[in-house]
Amino acid sequence: RNTVTRCFRVAASSAALAVVLPFASHAQQQPAQASKAQWSVITVATVKPEMRDQFEAFQKELTMAFKKAEVPSRVVLQPVMGDLLEYVTIYPIANFADLDGPSPAERSLGKDGLASSMAKIAGAVTSVHRSASLDINDLSIHTESKEPAPYAMVMFMRTAPGKGPDFEDWLRNDYI
Repeated sequence: RNTVTRCFRVAASSAALAVVLPFASHAQQQPAQASKAQWSVITVATVKPEMRDQFEAFQKELTMAFKKAEVPSRVVLQPVMGDLLEYVTIYPIANFADLDGPSPAERSLGKDGLASSMAKIAGAVTSVHRSASLDINDLSIHTESKEPAPYAMVMFMRTAPGKGPDFEDWLRNDYI
């Protein structure tokens, strides 16, 4: 399918759409962006109910590894509505070349260390989907706060081919 996927991250507490709650203990808040758009890697993982504690501990370990690798931010989100066994992680990349080398976790933990950690948690995950998104600054809310927002709204929307600009205009003019 030839569709365009955009992810809009908007700080809000509206329950009308997919609302997710960040783990405040896991998150490093991304600083406010200037006018430059920011690429992000978004990973959505679904876990087995009985493995949630282990998965959350693994996410804490990964967040510390990302911090050690000097990634500016990494946030782990869990829905308060919808699939409660789903976790969304988001971290920024400068460009797609960042994905060519070792991951931030591998740079921090080493190849064997990461493999060992992944092996421990492999049985907890039932599905994983990874994508990239480009923030649209005038459709995003950025603050100077170092504290994670109490809620974030993450929306995944697909537009018909060639309709992305029309959809963005509708969001700017009628939705926000």
